[in-house]
Amino acid sequence: MEEHYAIYVVHNLKIMSEHYCFLKFKVLMRSLLYSILAFITVSLSSCELVGDIFKAGVWVGVLIVVAIIGLIIYLISRASGKK
Repeated sequence: MEEHYAIYVVHNLKIMSEHYCFLKFKVLMRSLLYSILAFITVSLSSCELVGDIFKAGVWVGVLIVVAIIGLIIYLISRASGKK
């Protein structure tokens, strides 16, 4: 009976140890994320950050417009070629 109890205790200690390591890793990753966010917040001014976001948005918009115009030209040329 004591042997089964010892195995049970060792098994539970192993599970608790793995859970503790996972929690330590999770806390470490969360701390790392907050540190990176704090560094970005301090290093970039808010106007610069907003400007960079709008620059990226403008280029994405330009690419979408070019793709739509290309699609329209393709469809028109395909439709006129079937006559």
